[in-house]
Amino acid sequence: MARPRGTGPGDLVLIHLQGRPATFARVEDIRAQGRPGWFFCDLLVLTVPPQPMTWILEREQIDGVGFTMGGQPVRIERAPDVGVVHEQMRAAERAKGAAEGATDAPAGAESGGGAPGDGEQAAGKASSAAAPEAEPRRPGNVVRLFPRR
Repeated sequence: MARPRGTGPGDLVLIHLQGRPATFARVEDIRAQGRPGWFFCDLLVLTVPPQPMTWILEREQIDGVGFTMGGQPVRIERAPDVGVVHEQMRAAERAKGAAEGATDAPAGAESGGGAPGDGEQAAGKASSAAAPEAEPRRPGNVVRLFPRR
């Protein structure tokens, strides 16, 4: 099993204070500190207004091991990569659509090829219901209610 990747610059983290989620921050930079095994961790706390801060931590603490500050328990948890989560959801939707399209679509409906709308006139009304599936999906959560003419 692959080892999960550590927290790095650009990652979104959730900071837990006293065992409770407190705030989100973005890791700006991780720089070596004078002592071996310790690092400056530059964070941009996502408050209004955003607050920059620097903590001196060990690598394990940056990656999620709990520690204390002033006697209070603190833990940094890396948030999942949002873009990756959305891309995985889109890939699952495409795979599901392809599986359904292979069993339900009439022959030639998967040809794609031309610009959207090409061939809709020749195919008639029977293929107009399948036309939105034959076109490439639009990014985001756009729902197409009416086929293009």
